Amino acid sequence: MCLGSTITHNTDDTPEISKRIGIAKTTLCECKYLRSPHLSVATNLLVIRALVMSRLTYGSTTWSIKNSDAAKLDAFGRTVWRWLLGVNWSDHVTNESLMRMIDGRWLFTYDTIVQRKMVWFSHIARQQGLQWDLLSGAVLGTVSSRGRPRMTWYDNIRASTGLTMEEAKQQALSRIHLRIRGHQPAPSPVISHRFETAPTDSSESLTIFYYSTKSKY
Repeated sequence: MCLGSTITHNTDDTPEISKRIGIAKTTLCECKYLRSPHLSVATNLLVIRALVMSRLTYGSTTWSIKNSDAAKLDAFGRTVWRWLLGVNWSDHVTNESLMRMIDGRWLFTYDTIVQRKMVWFSHIARQQGLQWDLLSGAVLGTVSSRGRPRMTWYDNIRASTGLTMEEAKQQALSRIHLRIRGHQPAPSPVISHRFETAPTDSSESLTIFYYSTKSKY
């Protein structure tokens, strides 16, 4: 345990990730004032980023994220939007419909954490200090166990960028920003006019959901 974040000896961060998601969900449920009809979507997003996402991503640069953990993190990002818009399971709104409703403006995804890890990786690669030695080196006298190797901290960056550690290091030394393959920069998180666009389908209209659910609370 370090400053409230659990760091394990075997790089299994699933319990810590699940705990952080639980803390973030609890915080989100406590923010009932965000359902007020007097608050715009832009204001709500700023509050959620400050209060909810900060607790979710605390210590996230140390995580080794498995595919199952990545799915949980992406699901929580969708949960936040569904909660904010008042979209219930009975509305039968698919994830694809939700993406069209919010115009791809995900508040949080697995890529968010990977990008933070890449920033930290570039920082320590340029420093070439003890942290880099611990990340890139191996412990003397250790023997690899049988079976599939455990996921390492860098595996998330390798999977997202397609670069080996040495290639990523050279980019960091050249001040070239590491980028996720196929990643498109997200639109501005500050959304104005409450998405007042002409809906193409009543079940997928963000404006209808936003204003209709505000009247419930």
